[in-house]
Amino acid sequence: MPLTLYNNDTYEFQTPKSGYAMASFFSCNYNEVIQTSEPFQIRLKEQMEVGEIYQVSFYIKKANYYNSGECYYGSDELGIYFHTDTIYGMAYESEHEDISKIENALNLYVMDTTIWGNPYPVLSQFLQTPDVALDTLINDEVNWYLVTDTVYADKAYEFMTFARFNMFEDIQWAIEEDCIWGTAVSAMLVDDVSVNLVNEEHIEAVQA
Repeated sequence: MPLTLYNNDTYEFQTPKSGYAMASFFSCNYNEVIQTSEPFQIRLKEQMEVGEIYQVSFYIKKANYYNSGECYYGSDELGIYFHTDTIYGMAYESEHEDISKIENALNLYVMDTTIWGNPYPVLSQFLQTPDVALDTLINDEVNWYLVTDTVYADKAYEFMTFARFNMFEDIQWAIEEDCIWGTAVSAMLVDDVSVNLVNEEHIEAVQA
């Protein structure tokens, strides 16, 4: 059912694939300088067994937050990284000698300054390689797209992080003609995430 505001404007809600909830996040920003993203982490109900192969699957579609001013466009930018501990979204080049900080972060940033002397972080490189990556450009706000792949557990992984893993020039975009460049973001909805041993019992993923 659409939402009707006091001024009679209406907005169509996007619904979950199943159940009553879904995850929403910005996978990347259409801005070559800032290159922001909004990773999110979930925790498996139990650790993966070392040496086993797991089936990973989830549903995804493009988000549109009720036409609230920004332009939400499609992209192929999304990956999943498995790890044994919680992980930080960013580390700074000044910490490059601290291996523990670098290994426990997704992105490496360097600090720059504006012409007014104000410091700001600039993405330098991605520190991790995703174990599962989106294989198509997502630009559908109605239909859910199933992503599925297998992952070999060479460690007792307990966490999985959905995040961006490609530089600006390596991302496919689906930009609308009337989109304002400065406000364009690729927003995704994710639902029905599952990680299970191939041909065996399902392992539930719950939010950390």
